[in-house]
Amino acid sequence: MDVFQKLVRKYNPRGLWIHDVEIASIGMAHGISVIATNNIADFKRIAELEVIEI
Repeated sequence: MDVFQKLVRKYNPRGLWIHDVEIASIGMAHGISVIATNNIADFKRIAELEVIEI
């Protein structure tokens, strides 16, 4: 199962949050575990990521 499918099953994202989950899954699939963003509210809901506010 790919990373996106796992995250969707775990978090059941709705609305626009699905796009943030997709972005996170792409990074995670390439070994990224830290994201720097202005949008910390949505990304910090993903426990697998460390989120840095810029």
